[in-house]
Amino acid sequence: MTADYWVCPYEITIEEGNVRSSHAYGADSIQALQLAISKIGVELRHLFPGHFTMDGNSEIGFPVTDDGVT
Repeated sequence: MTADYWVCPYEITIEEGNVRSSHAYGADSIQALQLAISKIGVELRHLFPGHFTMDGNSEIGFPVTDDGVT
């Protein structure tokens, strides 16, 4: 990557206080944020396959397709 990018770091706290940290790069701040939100959705579905819900709803608010690709 060149130095002409934005980065959006994020953390997911899971059971027993374990933290998963990562980041997403984008051409601008909005793209970096959108990619981070998509990555969070993929990670949550990977960490909790079929078990992660918000208020009993499987639509968790993160844009992810059925195959896990955003």
